[in-house]
Amino acid sequence: LIINYLLFIAYIDLIDVPLALLLITSPREKGIDVVGILDTYSFITKRIAELVLDLHRLVHLSTRN
Repeated sequence: LIINYLLFIAYIDLIDVPLALLLITSPREKGIDVVGILDTYSFITKRIAELVLDLHRLVHLSTRN
């Protein structure tokens, strides 16, 4: 599920990926856990005030290639 989220985010955009897009792709509880794990390992940055995610540039580059 984590890999699927990373690939999906990389496909959408590098910055300003709406959090709502991710939470409808799987059960909400699992989605929240996955986002937390990705944020803990700094693959993404959560911007709670705007409800969007930013993907780290190197993670984006490696998933796109």
